[in-house]
This record gives sequence, C-alpha cells and structure tokens, in this order.
Amino acid sequence: MGASDAGTLRIRVSALDVVARAARMARPAECCGALLGPPPEPGGNDADRVVYAAVPAPDAGARTGPATYWMGPDAVRWLEGRAAEAGLAVVGYYHSHPDTDATPSAADLRAAWPWYVYLIQPAGGTRAAAAWILDEECRGFRRMTIEALE
Repeated sequence: MGASDAGTLRIRVSALDVVARAARMARPAECCGALLGPPPEPGGNDADRVVYAAVPAPDAGARTGPATYWMGPDAVRWLEGRAAEAGLAVVGYYHSHPDTDATPSAADLRAAWPWYVYLIQPAGGTRAAAAWILDEECRGFRRMTIEALE
C-alpha cells in the first residue's frame, strides 16, 4: 500500500518543533512522548489523525541502553491525564532515532499498539520526522503522509 493508503498525519509545526528539540537534547539517548489531538471522527477515515501538541514523557529513559527508550505505565497515565485536561486524546507517540533514519525498528514493531500513530524523529532532531501506523495484521508499519499545520 502507498503512503496515501496509510492516512495523513496533520500536525502543528509547534508540535514538530517540540519533538525535534527533545531529540536533540536527549542525544545520544532516545526521547519519547505523546501526540495529543482530537479522537478520530466516527465514520471518518480511521487512519487520519490531527495532532495539536507533543508532550514529553516524564521519567522516560533508557532501559537496555542509551539508544532504547522506555515509557512506563505511570508516564502513560500522566500523558493521558494531560490530554484529558486539554479536552484531547493521546492519538500517538513519538520517539527519536539518534543515529539512524526514521524507519521503525524491530523493537518499535514489538512495542506498537494498533490505532496509534508513531512519529519517529531521526538523527537527533536534525532531519525530517516520519509517521507510521500499524498495518491491519499488526505485522508491519505503513508510512503516513505528514501535513504540517501552522
């Protein structure tokens, strides 16, 4: 399937800036956090997402090495609470690949959940991010189109 089949991630430039800055600051480790936006409309294209904000995960860190992020249940609950306070939902997650491109790794696939968008920021925040969503069988990712919003 092509990128258009995977849907479109419409994301505010300010959210992309938060992700790129977090990636640069965390390098050589990975950063991570949540993407907040409205939940998909009933009957709409389930793959399309809108992101208004990116929120760094608290107390997230390397678990098995400097280039592997880990976000525990307390961080996820905190992020969900921040989204609810803003009248939004967690529509996805982001993390960085400090030394590789924005292609999901095998570890990214094992950790992914259906429905969520995964934004990967490569090379310490110096190159363009890529957005991904799991395929229908949850065996791989499909690349989404990214549209930056002012």
